[in-house]
Amino acid sequence: MELRRAIWPFFKSVIAASVVAGMIGGSLAAVLQPPDIGFSSALTGFAVVLVFTFIAVLAGAVFIGLPATLLLWRLNLENTMSYAFTGGGCGALLPVLLVPEPYLFEIYPLMGAVAGVVAGAVWWHTYRRHAAKDGK
Repeated sequence: MELRRAIWPFFKSVIAASVVAGMIGGSLAAVLQPPDIGFSSALTGFAVVLVFTFIAVLAGAVFIGLPATLLLWRLNLENTMSYAFTGGGCGALLPVLLVPEPYLFEIYPLMGAVAGVVAGAVWWHTYRRHAAKDGK
């Protein structure tokens, strides 16, 4: 079944994108903590950022990434660069449209773009490249 073969590559792309983008936001959250907060609290803040990043990347992959896959397939534009550019563009634009809080606003589009590029490239290389070759 095609869906069964797609699930693990899909989650690989979400996990890879979450880790990379979460490292940016989590590192920033850990660095911006007050100096007297302590290591465990900074580590907790880092972990919270990773969890929220995973949720955001998963939602973006389901609601934006999968329809983008269908569009790229229909237009016969599937390749590494098209997936990376589409993911990066959508990833950078979503925080601008959805995040009402101006706090650290500049970092959200960067995190979204990085997550989108990574998710698109990993999705292409782990699954779509082989499916496109088979004509699916």
